[in-house]
Amino acid sequence: MVGVHVRRTDNSISIKHSPLSGFIKYMNNEIHKNNKTTFFLATDSQEVEENLKAIFPGRIHLYPKRSFDRNSPEAIKDALVDLICLSSTHKIIGSYWSSFSSAAASLGDIPITVVNEH
Repeated sequence: MVGVHVRRTDNSISIKHSPLSGFIKYMNNEIHKNNKTTFFLATDSQEVEENLKAIFPGRIHLYPKRSFDRNSPEAIKDALVDLICLSSTHKIIGSYWSSFSSAAASLGDIPITVVNEH
């Protein structure tokens, strides 16, 4: 399983440099290398969840979010679960300018590829 961290809502630098199309390209490359590849998706965007589930049916796994409000205790706990799950994958496709992506890679001592389209 490959971890995918797509940062959205409040990080304009990440959104600019790591568009969803970049993640899709890297994810397709992983599938091309191994047709059985699945992904653990960590994101702060319900829209991203829905889009990637539609593009990669049956390949996306995620921890269901109780809240997407970054200030709520539930969302903070959900983010911690995402961090631990990401760190347990084989490698990470991460967001530019996101310490969350790099922290998960460091925690799991796994490789990370950062989507940077600019």
